[in-house]
Amino acid sequence: MENFKSEKGVTLIEVIASIAILSIILISFMGIFPQMGIMNKNNEDKTQAVSTTKEILIHWQDSENVKSYLTSPTQTSVVTSDDPNLVFIKNDGGYYYFETVKDIYRVNIKIANSPNTNSSKIYKLHSIQIELFNNKNNLVGETYGFIKR
Repeated sequence: MENFKSEKGVTLIEVIASIAILSIILISFMGIFPQMGIMNKNNEDKTQAVSTTKEILIHWQDSENVKSYLTSPTQTSVVTSDDPNLVFIKNDGGYYYFETVKDIYRVNIKIANSPNTNSSKIYKLHSIQIELFNNKNNLVGETYGFIKR
């Protein structure tokens, strides 16, 4: 009981030990913050890529130029005044391949050149696949859909 009534205070060794323990704990937590920032940036980029792919899909689904091209694909490319970067790559018999640039992404577009056999007899549906690649040529976004003509 006599040790508890002593008012001598803490020693220098106890102060140094407590500072060392707190430093180790704080340093281990500080490593988490840069990783969280990197993960937030990656998630932001992925969200932007998903939004961009959906925007491109909707644009291609609503484009009358694309629908007329799918109806009579004799021309060499889809004529669009709003996309000067659009390039017709090839027609391999099963798909039409296009490439363009949207914002900071390189975009590959693949459209089935014949309607799906499972599609309704009333509508002619062409499947479309859109892929987004970043400046490091990594796939960052992809979506699928149909174009009704």
